[in-house]
Amino acid sequence: MKCLLIIPAWNSCDLFPDKLATSARHLWQPLGILYVGAQLLSDGHEVKFIDGALHTHTEIINTFLSEAPDFVGIYSNMPIWNVTKRTIEDIKK
Repeated sequence: MKCLLIIPAWNSCDLFPDKLATSARHLWQPLGILYVGAQLLSDGHEVKFIDGALHTHTEIINTFLSEAPDFVGIYSNMPIWNVTKRTIEDIKK
C-alpha cells in the first residue's frame, strides 16, 4: 500500500512564543508520526513523509496529488489544529 504521512505546513509562531519562535523552528521532532511510518515500512508498505516545517501548504497538496496514495496519515496537535483542518479539507477535495 502506498502511504503518505503529513505534518501540515505551520509557522513557528503557531508553536512557540514570539521570542523563541525564530530560534526553535527545528527543535521539534515529530516522533509519533515517524514511529507510524517505521511500522508501515516494517510491514512492507511504501511510505513517503512530508514535513510542513520544510514545505508550504501548496507543496504538500501537490505532493498528495502527484503521489495518489492509498492511505494518508495527518499529524496534528492543538497549536496547529487550524492549519491541519485546512490540509484535511484540501485533501478531501
